[in-house]
Amino acid sequence: MSIIVYLGPSLPLDRARAVLDAHYRPPAAQTDLLSDLVNLQPDAIALIDGVFMRTNAVWHKEILFALERGIPVYGASSMGALRAAECDAFGMIGVGAVYRMYASGDLIDDDEVALAHGPPDSGYLKTSEPMVNIRATFAAARERGIVSPDEHDEICTIAKRLHFSDRVFPLILSKARERGLAPETIERLGRFVRTDYVDLKAQDALELLERLAHPEAHPAPEVPELEVRRTSGFLTMYNCDRRVVVDEVPVRLNDIVRHSAVNLPDYNLLVFNAMNRFSTVLLARLLGIEPSAEEIAAERQRFCNRLELNDEQSVAQWRADNHVSDEELDGLMRETVLCRRVHRWLLYSRWTERCARPLLDHMRWEGRYPEAAEQTAAQERLLQAADGDHMTIDAWGARLPELIAEHKEWSDLVIDTDVKTWAEDAGFHRNLDLKLELLRARSARQVLVKMLESSLEDDVADAPPPS
Repeated sequence: MSIIVYLGPSLPLDRARAVLDAHYRPPAAQTDLLSDLVNLQPDAIALIDGVFMRTNAVWHKEILFALERGIPVYGASSMGALRAAECDAFGMIGVGAVYRMYASGDLIDDDEVALAHGPPDSGYLKTSEPMVNIRATFAAARERGIVSPDEHDEICTIAKRLHFSDRVFPLILSKARERGLAPETIERLGRFVRTDYVDLKAQDALELLERLAHPEAHPAPEVPELEVRRTSGFLTMYNCDRRVVVDEVPVRLNDIVRHSAVNLPDYNLLVFNAMNRFSTVLLARLLGIEPSAEEIAAERQRFCNRLELNDEQSVAQWRADNHVSDEELDGLMRETVLCRRVHRWLLYSRWTERCARPLLDHMRWEGRYPEAAEQTAAQERLLQAADGDHMTIDAWGARLPELIAEHKEWSDLVIDTDVKTWAEDAGFHRNLDLKLELLRARSARQVLVKMLESSLEDDVADAPPPS
């Protein structure tokens, strides 16, 4: 069972590893859970610690997205307890006393679990105490008779009024002394704090890890069916802020976009074509076009043919290299079908002209038109020399597959689907028109070969005899 655990100052890592073998990650920030969910595909997620203030905290929709995909998400101790109390109605599983206090409303403020701590290489060394641990420790002191109920309430109020980063026992006790708490009570309480400190957050973290370590005793409840709304905020996080791993280096998707913008020479063309594609998809959706499963499967096969992805292993490798799931690959194919449906509608509505003007204008816009025109003129000169050889009965007797195979040997022609579909997409009215163009190309090649052979013979004839 693959489990991701987000852990920081709530529990030392070595204690956690002794309880549960898992993929331990630092305290979660926004997009961490989403990125790890997609990259690592865990069987369960345990959120214990999370960051805030210096960066955005883990977002509720990341948790809901995991639940939507059927991945159980547990929360305890710190940020996990907070998020579990907020998301338990949707299926997140809360564990421990801190979670129960938040869920019941006994605790409300986020600062109850907040603390200051050192960097990861210090083991997240605590430099302040979380309020929930302070409350639990002083409650234990009250139960032991070290402080009275009124003194307990007063000293908890003193601690609560401090900024979370200032909550250390020496300062709290000093403030209590200033407020008139008896010196002997302060002394007894100081000794109690040193010897009987109650680490409620660590207890809850251990409870969660123990539960995950023994699933037979605590089976995860069935994750309820859930559909996360794809708001603009969520889509921005998923498509821009999510990190993928390239050569063991985490990279934000939007960083790939920005790097490409300042480094790829054809970036402007890429953006233009990408937005044209996206605009066509939006138009298709507005028109209510719905591709069939058969169309999507055929488009996927066409895509695999074009990229020479000849088996499931090569497809899986392509998905890994391009950081898309199989579901997302099907989504890409679905959008391509929508584009082709709009294109086909345009071709049929312009039956005689077909794609001539759009294609020629686009070639002009990309600066490719002059070269294409010159190459066409060169072929036309060769055809004039051929004197109609491509129109003979013998020439027309050639089969279309034979002509295609022959032309591929001489050109970069790629036909990635059946010939009829490809010919229609390319602007030919019917296969007969494609056959005519291939016969013209064959005839021009034959003339060119004869010219080259004749030139070679002349060169040989003019060459001086060997000495």
